[in-house]
Amino acid sequence: MYNPNLAPNDHLLFLYIKKLLAGQRLRFDRDTKQVRQDGLKGLAANFFEGIKKLVTLYDKCLNLHGDYVQ
Repeated sequence: MYNPNLAPNDHLLFLYIKKLLAGQRLRFDRDTKQVRQDGLKGLAANFFEGIKKLVTLYDKCLNLHGDYVQ
C-alpha cells in the first residue's frame, strides 16, 4: 500500500540544504559543515511539527483502510 501523504520527504531536506549553500563560497569542509548545522538547527522546529502532523495523517489513513487522506 502506498499513500503519498505518508511518503518520506527527504528530498525537501536536500533542497533546503542546497538553497542554504547556494551562492556561498566556502573554502573548507568545516565551513560547509558549520553552515549546514546552523541551518538545520533552525529548520528542526518546523520539521518536528511536520512529524507530529504525520502521526495524525497515519491514524486517519488506518481508519480509512488505506484510502487517500487530506
